[in-house]
Amino acid sequence: MNCLIHCILYCICVFSKQVTLCFVTSKQVAISGQTVLLKCPFRKQTDPIQWERHAVTYSEDEHINPKLDAVIRTRLNIEGNHLYGQFNLQIRNVSKKDEGKYTCLTKVNGTGVVGTVYLQVIAKSYWTTGDMNSQKATNQRTTEEIINDSKTTIDLVDSHGGNYNDALTYERI
Repeated sequence: MNCLIHCILYCICVFSKQVTLCFVTSKQVAISGQTVLLKCPFRKQTDPIQWERHAVTYSEDEHINPKLDAVIRTRLNIEGNHLYGQFNLQIRNVSKKDEGKYTCLTKVNGTGVVGTVYLQVIAKSYWTTGDMNSQKATNQRTTEEIINDSKTTIDLVDSHGGNYNDALTYERI
């Protein structure tokens, strides 16, 4: 029996006399406050696609579980082309509380399949900008804000307050 599944990191197939289970595992990293899309590696055939976390059903196909806590439920959405069987879990405004294992479950050709995504959430990085010598370095900007700026110059400063001779310049083209 063949297990033909395209997966992100690896696929382990366990065969027994009557049942074949395929497990697909991946890891995804998100920055706190961002929207993240957890992709189910399988497409729906006849059985629904379910997303679970801590043995709690988050969704079945495009339907978010109405019994979930409202704070969680309002941040979830199911994305993808549903006509082609794509049901990916979108989480808005991720935080450390969202970190952990998410499971996508369904059957493909009658075979039970499990896709697991490990979500790691890291803190948002801030850069302090301004003149460090004149004590005007009070403006904190995120990496995204700096990158989206038309021209940004960053002075590399050591931990003792001394400037390096060179400056790193990033220019958006």
